[in-house]
Amino acid sequence: MSIRGRIEEAKVSQSGKTLGVKIGGTWYQTKSFELQGKIGTTIEGQVSADEWPKGSGKMMHWLNDYNEAPVSADDVMQRAMQGPASSAPVNAPQAAPGRPTDKDLTITALALVKCIEGITTPEQAVQTFRVVKNLLEVPQPKEAPAGVPFDDDISGIPF
Repeated sequence: MSIRGRIEEAKVSQSGKTLGVKIGGTWYQTKSFELQGKIGTTIEGQVSADEWPKGSGKMMHWLNDYNEAPVSADDVMQRAMQGPASSAPVNAPQAAPGRPTDKDLTITALALVKCIEGITTPEQAVQTFRVVKNLLEVPQPKEAPAGVPFDDDISGIPF
């Protein structure tokens, strides 16, 4: 059976022989101790269950094999929303009439991040999301002032 989910918690067993990882509210035992440092990471893996101790009726769940899952838009959204996306205070006023709402900016930023090649970790995706969203929040002039050339080169943006 397979599973996909975000590692919520990780604890070494009392015996020290296994690591418990909580994914989707269920604890799985594993010998992959490196997962202890990957809380918040989304993984895909093969799981199994067996009765332990035998005859007790209690099930123990095992995470047998895993891979880090590709970064999804949902992962980016969840992680980005955990921290401030901009320096605006929490009680900031709503967008002015005719300006996009925070929800619209968030959706647009997520869509743009999904189109960027080379993002391989959730941390890179969250950082890029925040940069893009901040760029979208800055009011842009409708046209360049007279005598100022328009430059649409984005190569200097730190993605």
